[in-house]
Amino acid sequence: MRTLLLLLALLVPCPRPYAQDETLDFQRAAALRSKADYASAAAAFDAWLERYPQSARVPEVLVQCGITHLEAARARQMLNRNPPDALEHASRALAQLQRVLSGFEHSPHAARAQYVISNVHLSLGDLHAALDAAEQGLGKYGKDAKYAPKALLRRAELRHHLLEPELALADYRRWKAENPRPATDSEAGKVELSLEYLPRLGRLAPPLEVVAVQGAPPRLEELRSKVVALLFFDVECQSCPKELPFLRELERRYGARGLVFIALANRMKGAPAAAVAEYAKKHALSWPVALDAGQTFRAYAAELSPNLVLVDRNGFARWHEHPSQLADWTVERLLEEPAVRAETGPAK
Repeated sequence: MRTLLLLLALLVPCPRPYAQDETLDFQRAAALRSKADYASAAAAFDAWLERYPQSARVPEVLVQCGITHLEAARARQMLNRNPPDALEHASRALAQLQRVLSGFEHSPHAARAQYVISNVHLSLGDLHAALDAAEQGLGKYGKDAKYAPKALLRRAELRHHLLEPELALADYRRWKAENPRPATDSEAGKVELSLEYLPRLGRLAPPLEVVAVQGAPPRLEELRSKVVALLFFDVECQSCPKELPFLRELERRYGARGLVFIALANRMKGAPAAAVAEYAKKHALSWPVALDAGQTFRAYAAELSPNLVLVDRNGFARWHEHPSQLADWTVERLLEEPAVRAETGPAK
């Protein structure tokens, strides 16, 4: 009888080892991530990978782990800069995501891993590495229905940050042609905004038709040889004050090299000059502050607030985006360019 029971035990298939524990441990890590406890969630995903190295879910969890380390890195950024603990999380994110590409290149999760690698490099401020990763995604996974369009959009954004507006514009137009979306789609909305303001870059910046509220009336022609950051805001914008610490930090780091700020308030929101002056006082704005007196916001396609436009040393508009998207590389590149007083285009 004992022999018979033994034979039956060998013949009856056993459940996959740790299958239930795998699921529970994954759910615990995901629950931590849903609570925005990214460091703990990343550690839990790391532990999952060590505990279940033979699981069929390894590629999926590697991607989740990489994403969560990236989220932990971003949560630790201070004024868009990476302290050591943020750099450690970013490094760990890259390591886990690279494991997908090296060991599971044909996994359905590989295209996502490649895309997130570009995001990690962007978070680190390495625009060229981010661009290279996005282009690899388009080359290797160009047929992926979800992540090929995302890689194209990321390449467009990076080309803009790298001061290549014509190439960025071509990518945005291609994205729109290949990805018909309703106007309410967030990515489609972003593309439409980019298609509106990118054609204005590389041209002489429009004159500022404004009324001075604080300081002398700003005139761009008097600021040639400087890199001018035009901050477009309105007094009712709830998110605008959140960008001020980052912009002040930019001024602290780059002001001596020629970066200057001008704050421009939107008259279309109905704010009188007195309200703008009170706003400047409340938020301790030390820059020249002015109120649009004509079509300045429209000329710059900056009706949404906040918006930041960089004008180079020769008076050409070169970059336009939400202030939080500005990378050090872009500022430094413009500061390195000479003031040549050219009327035909930006310095090369």
